[in-house]
Amino acid sequence: MRLVVCLCVAIGLLMSTATNAHAQSDSLLAVGGQFTIRDPAMGRAHGSSDVGLLWRFGHGDTGWGWTWSFNWFSTDIDRPIGPRITELGELSVKPVMVGYGYRYAIDAVSVELNATAGYAFTSFHLTPQALDAYRDVLGARSMSADAANTLVARPEVGIWFDVTQKFGVNVNAGYMFARPRVTIRSSVANESQRIRADMFSVKIGMVYRIF
Repeated sequence: MRLVVCLCVAIGLLMSTATNAHAQSDSLLAVGGQFTIRDPAMGRAHGSSDVGLLWRFGHGDTGWGWTWSFNWFSTDIDRPIGPRITELGELSVKPVMVGYGYRYAIDAVSVELNATAGYAFTSFHLTPQALDAYRDVLGARSMSADAANTLVARPEVGIWFDVTQKFGVNVNAGYMFARPRVTIRSSVANESQRIRADMFSVKIGMVYRIF
């Protein structure tokens, strides 16, 4: 809910200044940075935030078109081991996705609705706390873990706003569907289950026109 409120406020601020904007219709490439906040759907996963690169190729017209994205992320996962909740490990999801969407462009504002899907390369790394808990509580002498690659999908909505002829601002919100299978092997037993690694994210960024 906090992420939704932040998104609505950001969009409202951008739209309130739309009358002072100047379109970048002749821009071919703009690069910059963005701030991302992620909120997991699973109760025992942790949210995160980070800063990354942002780029924009040209300015599309109103209509349907192809799109692509990566949207890599990692999340820490907890689980009960014996009588206590323990930080089990870090799940890394690295998707490569393509999709189709609709863009509505008017003056200095461009609104995009996209749906992308693809394949994610995943990995899982156990924490020292999990290794200690398995040894102390369950008596495991050794253990390892891995995550199987999985299919992913992400619907999203985004707004590009041309602040000046050089600067553009982007606000994007999307929901990633990712359900990789995580397998934990130990000298006591082997466990395998699908993890609901769904992730809601909000991104706010700015780019500068290169040419």
